[in-house]
Amino acid sequence: MSRPSKRFRSRQPLALASIAILSVAVTADASTWRPTTHGRAAQKLSKNVRTGKPVRLSDRGPLAALRTPVTAGSDATAASDVRMRSVSMPRGRARALVSVAGTFGAYQGGVIRSRDRRLHWAAWFSDPKGGRHEMAVGPRVSKPTDWHALSLGTAWNRPESKATLSVDGKSVAATGTRSLVGALPSTAIVGLWKPGRRSDRATVLVRSPLTTGLGSAFLGTPLASDAPLTREPPATSGSGTVKPTTTTPPAGTTKPATSTPAPTPTPTPTPTGTGNQNQLPPSAPTASAGPLPGTPIRTLDFETGDLTGWTSIQTQAGVEEPRPGMTRSSGPGRISVVRFPVAQGQYAARFETHQGDGPFCCGDRAELSVGDKPETEGQERWYEWNMLLETGFPWQGTDFQTLGDFHSSANGEPPLGIQLNGNQIHLSQVTRSAGQEHGIINQLWSATPLVNHWYTFRLHVKWSSNASVGFVQAWVDNAEVVKPVHVQTLVPGTTGYWKMGYYRSSSVGPVGAVVYDNFHSSQVP
Repeated sequence: MSRPSKRFRSRQPLALASIAILSVAVTADASTWRPTTHGRAAQKLSKNVRTGKPVRLSDRGPLAALRTPVTAGSDATAASDVRMRSVSMPRGRARALVSVAGTFGAYQGGVIRSRDRRLHWAAWFSDPKGGRHEMAVGPRVSKPTDWHALSLGTAWNRPESKATLSVDGKSVAATGTRSLVGALPSTAIVGLWKPGRRSDRATVLVRSPLTTGLGSAFLGTPLASDAPLTREPPATSGSGTVKPTTTTPPAGTTKPATSTPAPTPTPTPTPTGTGNQNQLPPSAPTASAGPLPGTPIRTLDFETGDLTGWTSIQTQAGVEEPRPGMTRSSGPGRISVVRFPVAQGQYAARFETHQGDGPFCCGDRAELSVGDKPETEGQERWYEWNMLLETGFPWQGTDFQTLGDFHSSANGEPPLGIQLNGNQIHLSQVTRSAGQEHGIINQLWSATPLVNHWYTFRLHVKWSSNASVGFVQAWVDNAEVVKPVHVQTLVPGTTGYWKMGYYRSSSVGPVGAVVYDNFHSSQVP
């Protein structure tokens, strides 16, 4: 049997620093791909990647690669043409060449040194500590010095998430399934991942790095110079969208709209320097199911660039009235108008809460409210808005967290709102008697929270303190999750008003942030 090529043979660990060299020849638009290197080498690589010139890089840091954000959905593909010049590592070690990183780790595809000392194609899941799971080893790499078209397709946010590595158009390795409910892809990476040992060394060439979504790969196809190398937003018709279910509401009410949502372009996020600088591009919001029925009441979408339209602010600084042109509260940046992330238009509002941000009682908060057109007995109204839990949001635990609610003009638990506790996000309804601050909580809808996901909430509410008259109907991301149900929606003798922001128990320790956009409402005569 012939011996492996010297450039690809197994070597015993050596007392050398880790060296990873990456040569890049980008034939498509490289504006969204960024090098992960250090110092002068990073500056040189950035310049050459932007201009499309090939470079060679010696990286004495943890890895040498290109990365780009993944912008939407639960599936993502990282693809590139790869040519291995040399790979030096002992048996049992693996090196990733294409990767898709997400909330709880990364799916990776590359090569592994098998017992026969040959390189084999492989795919696996890497946890944050570098451990490999659900590894699948494929056929031997017959000609490692040739160009090969690699594509790693990954499926996230499901009980049986998995990845498949394809080489030259053929599937060569598919990982076992793994529960990643609530996890979404965030970054596509092409090149050398962190070596497993200091002695592992490799040199590769890559070209035409691409990332796509929803299982559609454009492997090896150069894009126009103005086309971003990121995934398209999800389709808004056909199998890509769940239509609202046609339902007959209670007698005397307006039938909910059931039209297929029309496609809407995804806005280009532009960070402003305000807020979480580690926030990753979120999934694209589900398109609205259409205009709200009835007569428009208000639109609070922050497109003025400030807090115009809101009547009160509650933050660490206390309670105050918004001033014209005001872009944040007098607290230390707890409420701010931002350009990234946004669900539509140019601006959204970001609410950040720290432990100890209790302006008066009952917990920590950063909230806005509007009460000039209150909810009153007998009114029938529609509401829609977008909400996103930022990366790192502390959603696990049993302490209460409120993410927007219709509050009562009397103190106490809100009759209707979005709550988070017990590791679940809920649409909660509370039945209260006059003069009581607490009541019976009814969870109308519950689900595992999705972080870095633009929720689209739509509510249809009949406001009444009589449970035989009041009702609630709700959609989440255009799927009807609450059919019309008769419940109490007002505390007897009170009115209601909308509060938006982040209010939580003072027992919650980590900092959390929520982003809201495009709140609008209407009233049915």
